[in-house]
Amino acid sequence: MNFQRTTMLDAFDITSGDFISVVGCNGKTTLMRRLALDYINSKPGRSALIGTTTKLGADQIPDHADIFYSLDELEKAHEEQRAQPLASITGPLYKGMLTTPGISELEKAASYYDIASIEADGSRTLPIKAWRDHEPPIHPATSLTIGILPIQAYGIHPTPENTHAYDTFTELYGTVDTVDAALMKEVIMRPDQMFKNSPGKKVFFLNKVDSEAQVPKALKIVEELRDAGVTIDIVFGSVLNGIFYR
Repeated sequence: MNFQRTTMLDAFDITSGDFISVVGCNGKTTLMRRLALDYINSKPGRSALIGTTTKLGADQIPDHADIFYSLDELEKAHEEQRAQPLASITGPLYKGMLTTPGISELEKAASYYDIASIEADGSRTLPIKAWRDHEPPIHPATSLTIGILPIQAYGIHPTPENTHAYDTFTELYGTVDTVDAALMKEVIMRPDQMFKNSPGKKVFFLNKVDSEAQVPKALKIVEELRDAGVTIDIVFGSVLNGIFYR
């Protein structure tokens, strides 16, 4: 397989007009935020909206970004030409967390920015999960969905302590001894799981490949995923350390 190290924006082929939804486990918030920051810093004049279709800690919004509490407030800032290149919009705060402003409001807000980068899932920081009937809440305007699993999910024994929605997981897959490529393929490719309701392009991202020493293991897992039947694009690397292979 011919994987080459590249930038984050090139790895995920981010272009102006993209509405990006990030789902999965271990790295969603960091990826969502870094996609927006890398995009606005890649060229003068670029702008990005970050947000959520679930809940997002307000402390995850960079200090220099606008936070708008209504679409009217956002539109007024743009009319008065005082909007920052990076912004977020929220519905009513929930225990100090940002929420979704609503489907139409989020889409309208995104139209004021070059890209929108949206966290569209939850996993309680656990490395593997199953998606219940109402998950993930993908916005219908999505042009690119990025689904994340950490490399550390490969080889673990799923338990209630390390698996989000463990009851649903066992209903779907039974009792699993070890997460292998065949199981990961089901998580990625089943139409009712990771990419459910995802319009547009889909990319699987194997995250937490935090050093060059882990690249051979990542390549082995990717090869096994291909052999198991994963047909969508695959990127691997580390959001935290800025390592991306495609």
